[in-house]
Amino acid sequence: MSKMIATHALRTSTRGIHEHLEKSPFALAALDGSLGEQSYVGYIRVMAVLHAALERCLNRSAHPAVNKVWDPELQRLPDLLEDNDHYRRRLVPDMPRTMAAAAQAASHMLLVSNDAPLGLLGCLYVLAGSSRGAVILEPRIGATLGVAPGRGLSYLSRHAGEGPAAWERAAARLDALAASPEEIGVMIGSALATFQHLQDAFASLWPWDESASRYTAAGLNPESGEHPVPQAQGDMEAVLQATDRILADHPYFISRYGARGRRFTDADGAWLATLPEQGLEFMSGQVAWLGTVLAARGMPRVLLGRHLLILAEKLPRIRPGLDESFGTRRTGMLRHVGNDLLRMMNRLFPSPMLRLHAAEMAQGLGGLDDKACVEAVDLLAGAVADEQGGAPEGAAPLLAWLADADRFSKSWVEAVHQRLDLLRRAARESLLLENQMAAS
Repeated sequence: MSKMIATHALRTSTRGIHEHLEKSPFALAALDGSLGEQSYVGYIRVMAVLHAALERCLNRSAHPAVNKVWDPELQRLPDLLEDNDHYRRRLVPDMPRTMAAAAQAASHMLLVSNDAPLGLLGCLYVLAGSSRGAVILEPRIGATLGVAPGRGLSYLSRHAGEGPAAWERAAARLDALAASPEEIGVMIGSALATFQHLQDAFASLWPWDESASRYTAAGLNPESGEHPVPQAQGDMEAVLQATDRILADHPYFISRYGARGRRFTDADGAWLATLPEQGLEFMSGQVAWLGTVLAARGMPRVLLGRHLLILAEKLPRIRPGLDESFGTRRTGMLRHVGNDLLRMMNRLFPSPMLRLHAAEMAQGLGGLDDKACVEAVDLLAGAVADEQGGAPEGAAPLLAWLADADRFSKSWVEAVHQRLDLLRRAARESLLLENQMAAS
């Protein structure tokens, strides 16, 4: 069977659509210095959605040829997320057509990963091979928008700096596969599809049509997928304030999940803020589902309950398009559902009891910062409340981090397990006493 040089075949087969993309209004505006901030942020988000999908598929692939070509040095998602984080407080909206095209590209990558894994190399050819274009774009975007690495330009700067050499190494590995014409055909098909999705995405980024722009979940977190978010700026500002508050109240979020935890909290908070519009019954069901998902990932339901109460406090009662009566009802529903999530915790563990547990834990650890013990006891109590509420995983997802012997000292790990045992015992005794009083 005859063999082909993969990169030559890919370059030849995609030259037409590649050149068309380079002559698009968006690309020309980026080159001549007329591109606006909103369009640039849209570009960052498109690339983040694509890289999130592609890098996840490549990192998980078991295909030997894919693994020979892919190298984590080609990862660009962290830089793209850092750039999008820079614009978090600006609340830059998106173009629905743009984000829909990005989502379609991500879906294509996931499908290819399952059905024709070699197609991932075609997607990689498009995204990693764009590093030469980044060499040209990086200084022009930086000058136009006044951005720099760490302030919105990290992706282009890294892609322009390290990207060409990293791609050349990957391209050499790709050509060394000596793939068959049929295998290269699979790569070409995916490369063409990726270029087409990029072309569709960029088509609505320039010129920017303010009347068509909307807030999106992907704008808050390119890894979150798409779901409803508020469209009022005041609501979105409240969502970000609620995130900042819940993360400040619970350092655990950032300690365990880092900036990714904040992005998902932003996106979750925006979705939660839309639920009252669907009524209390629908909202309660959706929150129950999210609480189960989060508990399985190490976040006891009480954290979600407190997030809902903060949203109730932060979301405005009055805004354009929202009558005051609905604003009041929305606040009431958020509080009602939030308090439901806190009910078991409050029932089992009065605040004075938790303070005593935290003080005993700190004393047993020789005077360790009591703030760490207060939060640990709070989280453990929340996990025990979830166990009593029927959470199938119990406290295990929380312990995977809070009692990780590779992260914490032996004395801390032992203290966590000891405190969990004591809290479980206290919960059983509390429920037993309730049952006895009810029976008497």
